[in-house]
Amino acid sequence: MTISGGEAGKTCPYCRFPLKDGQSGVRCSGCGTVHHADCWQEGGGCAVLGCVNAGAGAAAQPAWPSAPARPSQPPVAGGYGYGPPARSSTASRNLLIGLAAGLAVAAVGVGAFFALHHGSPTPVSSGQTDQGSTQQPTTSSSNTQSPTTPVVSVDERLSRRLEQIVLYSEHGRLDVQSGRYNAALANRQQTLLRLQQLVGGSPQIRQAIRTFKTAIHWSLQSDEAYASGSNASYPDSQSTKYKRLFVTEFNPIARRYGLTTFDADSI
Repeated sequence: MTISGGEAGKTCPYCRFPLKDGQSGVRCSGCGTVHHADCWQEGGGCAVLGCVNAGAGAAAQPAWPSAPARPSQPPVAGGYGYGPPARSSTASRNLLIGLAAGLAVAAVGVGAFFALHHGSPTPVSSGQTDQGSTQQPTTSSSNTQSPTTPVVSVDERLSRRLEQIVLYSEHGRLDVQSGRYNAALANRQQTLLRLQQLVGGSPQIRQAIRTFKTAIHWSLQSDEAYASGSNASYPDSQSTKYKRLFVTEFNPIARRYGLTTFDADSI
């Protein structure tokens, strides 16, 4: 899409810089948030944490504050053909002092390195046998502990995404109860699209996904009947049947990973 109108001036959730009129952008099909096109590609998808389209950049990006407005003309010192010339020697003097201090610290570090690796051997204590050579301390590779990153299983990842989709689908039931059938139909259709993206996992999680997909299919048929004034009793009964089956399949998985458990009457 081309960013324009009300989207211009909003903040891209990936880079935290404003969206500008005329730039190339991408609107997330899951949450509706607009990104710079380059940010969407770099982040591998949506940068909004918890969105079903979230890419690798959603969890990795720091929570930076919104960037301040950029000055209309960057104050670059002379030498590039633009920007106002430097008006004070204080900044230059501070820069030279900082460079000198940095070189001094680097020199100390280099000296310490050579002293550590090329200095005098460690003296042998009175309780040790001098074998004519200096023995360097060794560390067994088996005792070396490296930080580990918690590994999330495929089933847990799919269960968390399924939990969010079920929570999202509850809005469709509320829409039906309020007589907003068009909104309910849109919710059911979007729920089915999101369920199509859940693939893989163990037989148990795949079965729960299939059952919920069937329940939403019948809910969609029921909502269409309500919207047209037709008899919705049969699709209603089928939807209720599969929702009850789904909670018996999913709730044990949800308890395993500390997720939300559901009641068939609320989804």
